[in-house]
Amino acid sequence: MLLKRRVTTSVAAIAILALSSATAFAATEAEISKALTELFVGPGGNTDVKLGTPTEDGGSLVYSNVEISQPPTSDGVVRDGKIETLTLTGADIDETGALIAESLVAEKVSGNSNDGSNLKVDQIEVTNLVAKRGTGDTLEKGRYDSIIATTITGIGQQNQAFSIDKISLENADYVGDYPRTVGVGVEGVLVDLTTAPPDPGADQLKALGYTQIRVNLFGDGTYEEGQGTISLERITIEGDEMGSLTLEGELYGFTPDVLAMLQQQQPPPDVLGKITLGTATLTYEDSSLANRIMEQYAKAQGVTREAFAEQMAAALPLFLTALQNPAFQAKVATAAGAFLKDPKNISITVAPENPISLMELVGTIQAAPQTLPDALKAEIQANQSE
Repeated sequence: MLLKRRVTTSVAAIAILALSSATAFAATEAEISKALTELFVGPGGNTDVKLGTPTEDGGSLVYSNVEISQPPTSDGVVRDGKIETLTLTGADIDETGALIAESLVAEKVSGNSNDGSNLKVDQIEVTNLVAKRGTGDTLEKGRYDSIIATTITGIGQQNQAFSIDKISLENADYVGDYPRTVGVGVEGVLVDLTTAPPDPGADQLKALGYTQIRVNLFGDGTYEEGQGTISLERITIEGDEMGSLTLEGELYGFTPDVLAMLQQQQPPPDVLGKITLGTATLTYEDSSLANRIMEQYAKAQGVTREAFAEQMAAALPLFLTALQNPAFQAKVATAAGAFLKDPKNISITVAPENPISLMELVGTIQAAPQTLPDALKAEIQANQSE
């Protein structure tokens, strides 16, 4: 993973501080603190960091009441943060100048802004950190095995409260600074809709009978550097009493050279020709949301939910003529009609005979979009049992 992020919010500032620390073994305490401060301040050098004097506890350095502050942004927003306890275990500075640590634990992390937003994190834990330092205005690549943040609460803009049970990122089997295996999880994102400010999306969810939404996100993938293959084992977003959306598939061409191109501020246009799509499947599993929407529309038209589903299924062939692909239109009408009558699941799969480049996909969408389903060998199915 990359540690090239500019500190733009108090939350990001605290996270980078938590990811960029080490305890003195070969390096002295002063060297560790200096390197930590330099890394945290980052390009620009405008962030003020007060680490204080750490205490030693076995193989650890413990910083107390770490303070972070940033100058006002162009729109006058001022952000500051605090870490009550920052503990680094088994840390050092390696021969390249990188800060390394077996573990880092930041406890009672908080960030505040003069626009009314704030954030609190009970704990952030990082394992096997390697935080490289660049020169001038750059930060080089870095790595870590895992980051876990727990019990996150806050108030966003417009006074909207939210909470998150856990955020985790796990990396393994590195090639240089790129992990071959990655897992990500965002669990228990809770938003109270009863206190949400006026918003079309929130208003629609409330009209469907939701007083709050609780969402999880999970992702797992692998990387093979030879052909630059990224295999998405799953990227799933799910909502309680709503449903889940899962993407699986394979992309090719993410070789080290291509990854370097993508990291440029303005990647060259021809990079899209080097990345190709293999197979991919997108699946929606309903657990209430589709039924609620159907019930709402049926009630508005004064008919039963069953009658409305029949009407929609019957109208689909006419609606789909805009696709200008009769064979695919028939597949969509059959699957979508079955789903409307009995919402269980619906999925679309693409499996081109040969991997197709992203540049070719863009060209097809622009020049002849009606041929895209055939080029991708697209199939759509509904209410499939596992």
